[in-house]
Amino acid sequence: MHSQENYVQNGSFEEVKFKIFYFSRIEDYKHWFTPNGGTADAFLQKDNGINLWSIPNNYGGFQEPYFGNYYAGFFVVKVYSHLYQREYISTKLSNALTADALYCVKMYLSLADAAKYSAHIDISLSENRYRSRNYSFINASKDNIVFGDTIITEKEAWVEETFIFKAKGGEQY
Repeated sequence: MHSQENYVQNGSFEEVKFKIFYFSRIEDYKHWFTPNGGTADAFLQKDNGINLWSIPNNYGGFQEPYFGNYYAGFFVVKVYSHLYQREYISTKLSNALTADALYCVKMYLSLADAAKYSAHIDISLSENRYRSRNYSFINASKDNIVFGDTIITEKEAWVEETFIFKAKGGEQY
């Protein structure tokens, strides 16, 4: 296994670029962005009542953070009339991955109470940043998908997902 270092910067979403008062997007967290123009959300612990992006009560339902005071949320698929839109979150790793080295990825996921269906989550790693200006599906190469079998159904608690993969080398997004 390669290094015990965490290459995901701000993985618990605790570092914000400025004080968040009400509405927030994933770009308000340091080191995070959405690669396709989607509007992935930043949820924050609030002591002054409920708003759509507060923790623990928000537009998705009820969920305490697994760690700290923040978490991120995104729609796997949003359907408006005949349009299908997808949201993604992305970050640049602190170091590019080394070819043939084994890496361990761990994340905590929870399906929103308001979700009507389970969610299928993939993780794709690439040397280059994905870019798109609309809510479209990002057609990542199957060679870049390092984890693609997670179906999220749990709404009450955070579920730990852990997997090990061998890097091709140079992956940094």
